[in-house]
Amino acid sequence: MNPLFQRWQEWILHHRYLSILVVVALTLVVASGARFLGFSTNYRAFFGKDNPQLVAFESLQNIYSKDDNVMLVVEPKAGGVFTPETLAVVQELTLKSWEIPYSTRVDSITNFQHTRGTDDELIVSDLVEDPSALTPQDLASIRQMTLEEPLLIHRLINPAADVTAVNVTVELPGEKLTEVPEVAAHVRQLRDRYLEQHPNLKIHLTGLVMLNNAFAESGQADMMNLTPVMFLVILGLLVVLTRSIAGTVSTLAVIVLSTLSAMGFAGFIGVQLTPTSITATTVIMTLAVADCVHIVISILQNLGRGERKFDAIRNALQANVLPVSITSVTTAIGFLSLNFSDSPPYHDYGNITAFGVMMACLLSLTLLPAAMMILPVRARAPKENNSPIFVRLGQWVTAHRRALAVVMPISVVVLIFGIQRIQLNDQFVNYFDPVTEFRRDTDAVMEKLTGIYNISFPLKTELDGGVSNPEYLKVLDAFAEYLRSEEDVVHVNALTDTYKRLNRNMNGDDDAFYKLPDDVELAAQYLLLYEMSLPFGLDLTSTVDIDKTSSKLVATLKNTTTVRLRDLEDRANAWITQNAAGVFEGEATSPSVMFSHISKRNIDSMISGTVISMGLITIIMILAMGSLRYGLLSLIPNLLPVLMAFGFWGYLEGMVDMGVATIAGLTLGIVVDDTVHLMIKYLRARRENHLEPALALHQAFERVGPALMMTSLVLVAGFIVMTFSTFRMNWTMGVMSAVTIAFALIVDLLLLPVLLMFMDYRAHKKKNLFPVVGKAA
Repeated sequence: MNPLFQRWQEWILHHRYLSILVVVALTLVVASGARFLGFSTNYRAFFGKDNPQLVAFESLQNIYSKDDNVMLVVEPKAGGVFTPETLAVVQELTLKSWEIPYSTRVDSITNFQHTRGTDDELIVSDLVEDPSALTPQDLASIRQMTLEEPLLIHRLINPAADVTAVNVTVELPGEKLTEVPEVAAHVRQLRDRYLEQHPNLKIHLTGLVMLNNAFAESGQADMMNLTPVMFLVILGLLVVLTRSIAGTVSTLAVIVLSTLSAMGFAGFIGVQLTPTSITATTVIMTLAVADCVHIVISILQNLGRGERKFDAIRNALQANVLPVSITSVTTAIGFLSLNFSDSPPYHDYGNITAFGVMMACLLSLTLLPAAMMILPVRARAPKENNSPIFVRLGQWVTAHRRALAVVMPISVVVLIFGIQRIQLNDQFVNYFDPVTEFRRDTDAVMEKLTGIYNISFPLKTELDGGVSNPEYLKVLDAFAEYLRSEEDVVHVNALTDTYKRLNRNMNGDDDAFYKLPDDVELAAQYLLLYEMSLPFGLDLTSTVDIDKTSSKLVATLKNTTTVRLRDLEDRANAWITQNAAGVFEGEATSPSVMFSHISKRNIDSMISGTVISMGLITIIMILAMGSLRYGLLSLIPNLLPVLMAFGFWGYLEGMVDMGVATIAGLTLGIVVDDTVHLMIKYLRARRENHLEPALALHQAFERVGPALMMTSLVLVAGFIVMTFSTFRMNWTMGVMSAVTIAFALIVDLLLLPVLLMFMDYRAHKKKNLFPVVGKAA
């Protein structure tokens, strides 16, 4: 042992009260940064500033009015939409929606700007003006006009006319974090008031603002619910597994302080928490327990052998300082690899957890032993065999080495084969559990009215007359018709539909003139006349740019997969390249497009991070083992669990979202824990006790087996707690991490010993690769 560390270690044990005071004071100073924390309320937080899809979307919103929105979808329980009562509610709800904070536009079937021609005059008015005065004939006429209007059907009303929407465009200043919750709260109060007044209605809330709010609420819910649950799970496991009050109390102190310091660190570096980054608290708790359990179990084992308390704690530290330090460093490296992710919340998640892991390492080597020196620790009576189960397991593994040498590789290959079933799929609606309000309402809207996913195309032209040029309009109309022919498209909002309607209006409302005007000046006059007749808040700035050189076409999609959405995006962009050359140009963009690419970008970027992390971890393992061949051998039990987990996921789900894409880097450092502790104990038995491989394994199983099992149980339990999150990315991370850690334990207990015996017996040139081995003394 390093003499400097030995002196430092003994100083801590001799000056235990001062050590605790200093460590706790420093930790609380770091933890004070938590006062700067806040919750992000914007889905854009999941995209890096240089993300090309985000850049394109921001460019779109800089040209046209922003289209962040809240959609209030009204569903009468009986009678349909076209009754005086329901239309009156929709009209009143439309007027009240202007009072929603930051609202800039409200669209519904009642205030839809219906146009008609009288002589050479264009008359523009609300489609529904006084619902109470409508006769059955009026209602039938309004129903027909509504269901025949391309701008309304499958957008603000469904073909069955039993569901309609009030769409509120919101322009958030982005100056404070309370803007989104403020809008959501106002909209919910508005909904509740109308539901109380009209019990015969259902009102569903969806849209991008409600999506943003759902992200924030999910993060806050996880912080309030999962963290206490994790704390109770850990407390219960510690009491059951260690059966030591002193060990439990000391470990809880390490958990609390390392978690608080990590949150303080996050506050000091300016992190805005998200549903992803907030789960760092549960992960830090879990990993902190893993460090402490190894030391506590060693202390209890030493006391059980009759050692004095001071010697038992000192010897436990000496035996565990190297493996605990190595596993902490490798775990931190694994989490730091998340900085290669294309999604900033994963950077925050990785950085917070890495800091917390290193704090847990420091506290477990300082605060824990000092606390154990102060607290009363009951020594267990010495037993003939401290770990009979793990001794027997070690003997069973060496006795059945031939069978394991066949069964384990076959099992591993079968599991890994499931990777070929994996597909990328990232639907932001599915990030939320079906029990959440946003998911329930959005699913209902997609089923009954319209899609929530869309693709926007800003189509710019250099032609004379800009968007009024007949050639531009002709190709734009062809593009709109092409998109309508796509299976996944339910609605297309294109400027050409407005031009056709205006041309018909200005020609005596003759249906024969429902076509595009063929003269640029005439088309420009139509557009000018129409814009001048529109009321405040219902202008064309959401569709046409101020210079009239570009228009935005929006295609609304069914609840499709992101694979299909990317394919549609590629086909649409290809159509523009092939058919609109010299007429207009533009590429698809929207939040849906952004989310459809994030998984693939995450995987591409995380490959580099995982490779670098694996290289660093391997170098550390080589240095820690003092051997190139042992260090390289450790690659197998470190990589296989990750591959097995992805194969398992391929069989279980088959779909990989943004959360699953980060699992390789996230778990890579964690699974090293079992490998490090087992291999270091094995090498000590070989080098210091000069035991043959099988007997060295028996001793390693005896010394480290209980701690390996306990830490694995705690780690699996910790990540299983994440599966109770209402945020699916956390659920998938929890499942995948728990499965990976379970596979790591299996590989380390059943495959790694076979590999070690194979390598060491080969090195000693034994004639029989696996000779009969006696039991360990």
